[in-house]
Parts: sequence; C-alpha cells; structure tokens
Amino acid sequence: MVFNKDILTFHKMVLKKFKQEHGINVPEGYQQREIDALGGNSLPATIEAEIQKNMVAYLGEDELYVNANPVMFDICCKALKHALLVVLRHMNTDDVTEEDRQRLNGIIDYMNYNEIYVDEVAKVSLIANHKITQQRFDDVKQEVVQMLKIDRGEDWCLRILHLVPRLFIHEP
Repeated sequence: MVFNKDILTFHKMVLKKFKQEHGINVPEGYQQREIDALGGNSLPATIEAEIQKNMVAYLGEDELYVNANPVMFDICCKALKHALLVVLRHMNTDDVTEEDRQRLNGIIDYMNYNEIYVDEVAKVSLIANHKITQQRFDDVKQEVVQMLKIDRGEDWCLRILHLVPRLFIHEP
C-alpha cells in the first residue's frame, strides 16, 4: 500500500485510549453519532477508497523490497498519540499550554513534510508503472495532510474537550 492504512483508524484508537484512561463510559445510543464522527477519519469516502483499493503496488518477484515504512510510521504515530493525549488530558481547553500545542503541531508538520504515512517504494512503483499519476497521489496526500493538520490535530482535541462535559461525563 502506498499510504499506511492505519492512518484511517488512528484517531479512533486515540479517542478510545482517552476514554479508557478517564473511565469514560458512553451509554449506548447517547450522542453516538457525534462520538463516532470524532473517532473516525475525516477523509471523503472517495479518498478513503483510493487509499484502500487504488493506492496499492504489486512489485515483481524479482524486485528486492523491504517495507521499512511501518517502522517510522509506528514511531511517529506513538509520538503523535502521546502529544494528542497530553492535550486531551488537560480536560479543559484553557489549560492547554503553548508548549503542548507546539509539540503536537510539530509532530504533525514533521509527518506531513516527510510523508511518514507513505511507502515511497510503492508510490514510485505505481507512478512509474502508470497505475496512478503524480497528481492523483498529490490529491490524496493533500487530503491526508488536511486531516492530520486541520481536521484531526489540535482543533480536534479542543472539540473533544468542549464536548467532554456534555458527551462523556454522564451520571447514571
């Protein structure tokens, strides 16, 4: 795969970890659509389908290939998950420090600039074999950049923190 498919479910896992850490148990059906939307990726369905179905390279048996992408991707995702959880643990948007914001945004910028979620060998192979165009790749990448930086970055954390009292802290 050109794009690491775990990018599609990453934020769902972060939200799950946040809820577990704070013992947040959302009653069945209680604002479920809003909660699901926060945990899902923000990619258009067409882009998600591109990542899952069309951005897949099949290398020949004679080509030496070691998929090293998961190593860097996992390291960066651990750092990003930690940075997101640091912001979320404040439980109050006013308590989020500038240092926390800069660290979170720095990790996201690093991942986007270096295309950490892209298997470069698969990308080059697909483009070279005319399975996809550079423009098509760039369009999908731009959506992933938007998701990480805008839709599921610092603002995502702040939206969750604004919803915590209303959605998650529920007295029986």
